[in-house]
Amino acid sequence: MKKKWVVVIPCGLEVIPTIKAAKELGYSIAGVDANGEAPAMEFCDLRITSPLNDFELILYQLRINRITPECFIPIVSDKAVFPAYMLNLHFGKTEINPNVLAFYSKSVLRNLLNNAGFPNPDYTVITEKEGLEKILHHTKLIVKPDDSSGSRGISIIDNPDHLTLIEAFDIALPFSANKRVIVEEYIPGHEYMVDCFIYEAKVVALLVSRKEKIQDKVSYLIHTLNTDEFQYHDLKEYIEIVAAMLSYNAGTLHIEIKIKENKFYILDLAARGGGFGVYNYYVRKCLGFDFVKATLDVCLKRPLSQKMGIFKEGLIYFITPEKEGVIKSLKSDYEIDELEDVRINFYYSEDQAVTMDITDGNRLAGIYCFAENKADLKLLFEKVKESVKQIYQA
Repeated sequence: MKKKWVVVIPCGLEVIPTIKAAKELGYSIAGVDANGEAPAMEFCDLRITSPLNDFELILYQLRINRITPECFIPIVSDKAVFPAYMLNLHFGKTEINPNVLAFYSKSVLRNLLNNAGFPNPDYTVITEKEGLEKILHHTKLIVKPDDSSGSRGISIIDNPDHLTLIEAFDIALPFSANKRVIVEEYIPGHEYMVDCFIYEAKVVALLVSRKEKIQDKVSYLIHTLNTDEFQYHDLKEYIEIVAAMLSYNAGTLHIEIKIKENKFYILDLAARGGGFGVYNYYVRKCLGFDFVKATLDVCLKRPLSQKMGIFKEGLIYFITPEKEGVIKSLKSDYEIDELEDVRINFYYSEDQAVTMDITDGNRLAGIYCFAENKADLKLLFEKVKESVKQIYQA
């Protein structure tokens, strides 16, 4: 019997659950990553070491191994969205989407939103420092890489002047693959993280979380909002309109928004699930809906195999550096029970040098907590948080 293949791009830790789920369906896996020793590579039946955008090398490796894949699946990576789309297009696995660049370029997204009449911050795109002389006149600006970069390289500037803009430009540019920086009006208000799944042009799973900065630049707290705390119906309708405008009929969407004068402002949008454990774990625990299985159903052109489960309160506490130096240990003495209502992920390596970052891009750990209600969740979180120990050697 001829093997059936799927290709996953890239091959970080977060890809492992997708690989295992695809194997359970009887598929062999080809993994693509610039790092031949990427963590998920050991679970692949074929390893393709290649830059993600080197289509010729990826195609060559598939051809010499006589592989015609069923689909290419980008997992929790903005950089993988366009290569996977182009390769799926090459093999006739997807339709042409003229708006695909909007899923990882903020300026393309801004242009499309403007042209469609959606609320949108005032913005401009800069490629050289000289362009900063004609910058927007606002009392507060946000400067960031044009292509998404996992919350890295972002500066928020009060009363900007030429010097602070140059500094922010220099911080953002190295994180941009296309060497473009976007400067835009800062929208005040609470920021929300939205993870949803689109199927047949409708939102079938929706998780809204509010982002809060605590202890200044040390930590971020992201906690779910239920239907009593947020206008879910309005947001669902809005997302479906945006998805239709972007010709996105099915798949995962990760959106960051703010609300101003009852209008939704999209800060960022990506055709992927949220990073770290959000795609694989957080949504499933909160909603009873598995993004991994749903993504495979869509990519393999199968009927959606699940419905929404029971809503559960959840939060993520991202620990970021308290000070510059070398981290010697980061551990918890909290005992996790069999119910998995707590998960602690450490993202640092022993003796790793850490510095204060502009945003929370330099995370040391993520703590995930779940409970039946917010009161129980708060008690559990405080107990777990107190158990985490950090030791620095400056």
